[in-house]
Amino acid sequence: MSIFKPILPLLFCLGIYGCSNETNDMPPGFLDEPPPPPTSETSVLSGGTLMLDPPVTDSVLVLHQGTIMAWGKRGEVAMPNDSIGVDMRGKWLYSGTVAELNEGIVKADLLINQPANMIILSQDPALGPIDQVAVVGEITQGKLRLDSPE
Repeated sequence: MSIFKPILPLLFCLGIYGCSNETNDMPPGFLDEPPPPPTSETSVLSGGTLMLDPPVTDSVLVLHQGTIMAWGKRGEVAMPNDSIGVDMRGKWLYSGTVAELNEGIVKADLLINQPANMIILSQDPALGPIDQVAVVGEITQGKLRLDSPE
């Protein structure tokens, strides 16, 4: 017993801290409750092409409560940390209505602090007849709607 006497406090400490059932530092497991849904009112639409004159490829569009806060090329636009990201790769974002697009109206700019009214297209309308371009989503009255893929 005298041999273990000097290291007994050390063994006692290891027993308390080393064998704890605490899981606070553990990553979530398969059976854990899912995290709550995002609550941010800011969305970042990234990777799509903004149909402006000239077009902005690999773009970022920051919307807060349906209002355009910022837009531009990826890497040139500050993105809020609490935003919800939406992947727009392979999509074309047009500021306006289908009727305006049919008339060939293309804007040169998006107005900051203005409501976003946009349609989201599945392909570049320059590649084919406009009546064959699928509208896959829209932003109207501050709400983003994307159709689910077939």
